[in-house]
Amino acid sequence: METTLGSIKQPQQGLLETINYNLTIQISLLQKILRELEKGSVNINKDRIRTGETGMSTRTINALLNQHINYLDQLENVNINEIKWWRGVGGKAISEIKEVAGKYNINLI
Repeated sequence: METTLGSIKQPQQGLLETINYNLTIQISLLQKILRELEKGSVNINKDRIRTGETGMSTRTINALLNQHINYLDQLENVNINEIKWWRGVGGKAISEIKEVAGKYNINLI
C-alpha cells in the first residue's frame, strides 16, 4: 500500500524503488556471469584491469564500484542507458566510461 502526503510519495516508497532497481541490475549481472561460466568464456586471471587503474575520475570509479563493477571486463554488454541512472553518474562519467570502453574494446549496448 502506497501512502502519500498530497501528491508527494513517502520517502520509503522511493527507497524501495531504488533498492528494487539496484537488485534487478545485480541479478542481471549475475545471470550474465553464470551464462559466461556455462559457456566457459569467463577469463579469470590476475591481469584483469581494475576500474581504478584506468585514469577515470574518482566519482566515476566509485559509481562503478557501487554497481560491483571492479574490473573493466564487467562492463561488457552493459546498457549505457542503465548506466545513466546509476547513483553518481552524470555526463562526465558517461563520457569517461565510453572513452575507456572504446580504448579497451569493451562493448556497451
